[in-house]
Amino acid sequence: MQPIEIRYNRFAYLIPIPFVLLLMWLFYKFVLIDPQQPIEDKIFIYAAYGVIAIGTFLVLNFTWRFIKTPVIFRMDDEGILYNPAGVSTGLIRWNEIDDVNETNIKVVRNDAPVFETVLAVKLKDPEAYRKRYNIAIRPVLQMGAKMYDADVFLESGVLKNKYDTVKAEIRKRLPLSFLH
Repeated sequence: MQPIEIRYNRFAYLIPIPFVLLLMWLFYKFVLIDPQQPIEDKIFIYAAYGVIAIGTFLVLNFTWRFIKTPVIFRMDDEGILYNPAGVSTGLIRWNEIDDVNETNIKVVRNDAPVFETVLAVKLKDPEAYRKRYNIAIRPVLQMGAKMYDADVFLESGVLKNKYDTVKAEIRKRLPLSFLH
């Protein structure tokens, strides 16, 4: 099988860099180098150093993501890697998938609720999958699983023009899926 891979637009990572650099420069210039009045409270100086440190981290992070754009979705002979929000649990192997159904779920886009078509993946052992997530995210996953009877939702908005290809490949891999 030819791997199917989707990545973010790498140039989107360049957009925030000038704004972060401008904010860092403003704090550097007006708080540390040339304050309009003497700064008697050291908290402003520490805040400026904090903004510069966080800004440096963000600039390096965005630059790294531009150079090495993260994978949002990858499907190959081993299984499916789905990482739409930057939080991945790792590879979901084909033998871990119990069923896949196409359904519509309610999501919020531009502050308005809309229905989006998704491939709802039900796993054989969902608890093992949820344990791989951060403890703060687990309740959200459990809520989605209870509402839609699925553990992972492959959104058509994320898959974009490869949605039909992904659906066809899943049908080949899991012939018992899509029956209900």
